[in-house]
Amino acid sequence: MSNGRRSPWLAVVVSCAIATIVIGFLILGIYLLDYWGWLDLGLTEVDYDNRIKYLLSATAQVLGALFALVFSITLIAVQFVTKYTHRTMRIIFNNKIIFYMITFALSVAVPLLWLMSPTWGGGIMAIVVGVIIILSLVPFFLYLRDSMKIEHVTNHLKDKGLRAFKRNDTDEVSRKTRELDLIGIGSLGDQHYETFGAAIEALFQFGLGIEQITDEIQSSSDDIKARKEIFNTLRDYCRVENPDPRTLRLLVENTGVCGAEAIKKRCLQTENDCINLVMHVRRLTLDKDCGIREENRIRLSVYSALALKTMTDSVPQKHETRKKELMEKVTEIFNDHFVQNWKDWLSTFLQITFDFLTKPDKYPIDTHEFWSRLLEHFFKYPVFFADHDMTNEATTASNKINKLLDYIRKERNLQVDLTKPFLDGLKLYVQKYFSKRGKVWKGWAENICREAVKLSKEFLNRKEHDVSLTALMVYMPAIGEHHITKETLRSMYPNFISQISEYITKSNKSVESDTTAPLVRALYESLSLEPIAFKVLWSKIETIILSLLKPQKASMELESFYSIYTDFTISLMRRSMYGDLKEQLSLENVFQFTWLVALRVEPIIMSTGALPKPIPYCYPDFKENDRENLTKYLNEFENVKTRFTEFNINGQRAEKLRKDIEDAFLKRWAKNP
Repeated sequence: MSNGRRSPWLAVVVSCAIATIVIGFLILGIYLLDYWGWLDLGLTEVDYDNRIKYLLSATAQVLGALFALVFSITLIAVQFVTKYTHRTMRIIFNNKIIFYMITFALSVAVPLLWLMSPTWGGGIMAIVVGVIIILSLVPFFLYLRDSMKIEHVTNHLKDKGLRAFKRNDTDEVSRKTRELDLIGIGSLGDQHYETFGAAIEALFQFGLGIEQITDEIQSSSDDIKARKEIFNTLRDYCRVENPDPRTLRLLVENTGVCGAEAIKKRCLQTENDCINLVMHVRRLTLDKDCGIREENRIRLSVYSALALKTMTDSVPQKHETRKKELMEKVTEIFNDHFVQNWKDWLSTFLQITFDFLTKPDKYPIDTHEFWSRLLEHFFKYPVFFADHDMTNEATTASNKINKLLDYIRKERNLQVDLTKPFLDGLKLYVQKYFSKRGKVWKGWAENICREAVKLSKEFLNRKEHDVSLTALMVYMPAIGEHHITKETLRSMYPNFISQISEYITKSNKSVESDTTAPLVRALYESLSLEPIAFKVLWSKIETIILSLLKPQKASMELESFYSIYTDFTISLMRRSMYGDLKEQLSLENVFQFTWLVALRVEPIIMSTGALPKPIPYCYPDFKENDRENLTKYLNEFENVKTRFTEFNINGQRAEKLRKDIEDAFLKRWAKNP
């Protein structure tokens, strides 16, 4: 009955009434035929022993008692509904029911009439009519049960309003709107929320029905006025002082259902009205002074988001722009929960956002900008969970990230325009989770780092070098900041060095300026490798550092220049001459590398004036009287001259630097022969 259709039992009641009349007249006709002698059934025989008289008398009494009792109870029952609207009596006791009541009354009169001349025919007629009319009480009570439901009343008023609208009776339309509103207001006084829900559902359907009837709603001021009155009535429930949250919940739920139906039926104006009503409730949830407790405001916000989600799911796939607009509004409400620090329901929101990203058959992701915005919102969840130590929710978020990665890898075939913003989100995720204390958080971050290594390799194989560098940046800072465990680093670092080297050599591009500092810090980790492992990677490490120093490739920060110049180069020199790399590396190669670094970096640092003159650092730390190694070192200067142009090294300045180094050591040794 909630759909407003007329009770099917009414037809049965009316049929019983008609059957009573028809059968009564049929028996009367047979009686007359017998009376005139055309039939010989004995129906006209006189009741000499008064048995028929007693039967007729009892039948009349029973039917009379039933008539009084049934309709008295009916009137009392109807009064419980009439407190919301005086229209209930007329709705239930319509013309067909009045016809049934008249038939019932006539059935009482039949045995009374036959008492004047009791015959067997009259007794049979009274019994048959009485039985039929008594049996008809069953469908009558079923009809009464259905008709007394408030949904039947509200839908009846709505239907009458729509019929009045078709007749252009605007006054009647307004009256029906007010009557439905009065039902809603009256039910709130008794806290009868089911009745209130039925009233606002009818109001929504009323507004939707008006737009369906009208072909060009914007061309008729009466149509616009009628719909405006209806939705202003609905909006008034939000404007009362200290609104009841349950009232608003029912309002929002019905708004979502009506909006979805409006979308399916292409009723644009009703659709917009429903969206505006939901957004009005959304603004109310953000108002701390609205008179609603915070826990109720949170639930209202959730219902608002779910209402818009229901409407989103109803938009046909071909209307991509409209669907994306609604998806944006849904995520706006989700963002409210981050701003307000509302922790409840975030896992549900995360699932909805995940569905937005991974179900292109339902939710269109046709532009890089829209995909990026959704991803930016998606990664707010794991960051929020980390900020508030929500480990259970963080577990869910990590699982979703892995599933999203699998989706991008398999379904989207690692499309560059979709993967790059995803990698940016992974970078934020890794940084946040490595900053947390606890193995669980760091374990999740390390897992993503391992996946980023695989992604970078895949992009290098596809010659998507820019995206491969983005993948490397997911975990590169974690290496330099010592976040990754030694076990993970041991397996990850060779791949990292190989991929950076491959990126530089194959892409013919430099790393971006914001990448150099974390890259340099990550390169320091190579100094902690075992000698054999370092030897395997040395040529690639050398390629990376020298590429960073080339002026046509990139301009590093001064701090990075200085770090390579001092920490890395001097440490490498000492280890290759006297330390654990002495047997592993070619000393000539190390000397050439050292010269190139010193000649490229030293003038840049000195020209800035930001740091003290770093001449002592460019001198290799040769031990006393280590003339053989010094001679080798100075001789390697001649071998690097051919690369001066490549590194933009001033030849005269380089010669002077070489002479200064030689003179300085000669003077040192002269003092200590």
